[in-house]
Amino acid sequence: MKKINTEKIKQKAREYALLAKEKGLELWARAESDRIERNRMLVLGISLALIFNYVVFCFHTGKSVFDIFPSFPVIDTRDELVVYIPDTDGKTLLKETRNIPALDDRDELVRLLFKSVAVGSYYENTSMAVPADLGVRGVWFFEETCVIDLGLAVLRENAESIPGSESNFRLAVEKTITENIPGIKSVMILERGIPGKNLWEVASKKR
Repeated sequence: MKKINTEKIKQKAREYALLAKEKGLELWARAESDRIERNRMLVLGISLALIFNYVVFCFHTGKSVFDIFPSFPVIDTRDELVVYIPDTDGKTLLKETRNIPALDDRDELVRLLFKSVAVGSYYENTSMAVPADLGVRGVWFFEETCVIDLGLAVLRENAESIPGSESNFRLAVEKTITENIPGIKSVMILERGIPGKNLWEVASKKR
């Protein structure tokens, strides 16, 4: 292993220190005789001190030296939409807002809105108002009408049908969709392609 010549390193360090001292004294002498140069030296000194303090701060906090600017805020691409929720009295609709991802596909938007209505309120227990689990098979648009075709409705265990709850649910779906999708004025709900079927009764017969 090659032996390190420490005396040579010390000699070089002393030479560089002496050179730096001479250069510093020369600059200071020039600054003393010139006000502009003195101000420039003062600004340079303050700037170097600030940079040194910033580097020390980054070292102690584990922050990157180049992480000077704050990160860009995350842009929220969700839309705040109004959703109508059927209440447990079978008559009333609750009006709530939902932050739903911005979608250009009306089909997907209808599915999300339908699910939001079926799931119920965020603030109250309205699960009794929709006693069946409903799944959307397909969505179609005919001029100003949105058609939603549902699969087999499955009544939840120990769930009871509240009088007027299904018509109230259909109204909630229609108001939610027509108010959030321009050009749609009515909604038709099918059960396996058949219109006018009572979803709650269909579900209760399958138990």
